[in-house]
Amino acid sequence: MDHALRITEGQVKEGGRANQTNLHTVFEAVVGAVYRDKDYEYAKDFVLRTCV
Repeated sequence: MDHALRITEGQVKEGGRANQTNLHTVFEAVVGAVYRDKDYEYAKDFVLRTCV
C-alpha cells in the first residue's frame, strides 16, 4: 500500500512510505472504502485475505 500514499518528496526521503502510521492510515481508509462499497462480510474477508 506504500505506493498508494500521496506524500511529499521530503517525506519520501525521510522514509515516509515505510512509516507504520502512514501505512496503517492508508489501510484503514481502503478497508473503509471496501466496507462502504460492499458490506461488512466482504470487508471482513478482504482484511483476512490481506493480513493473513
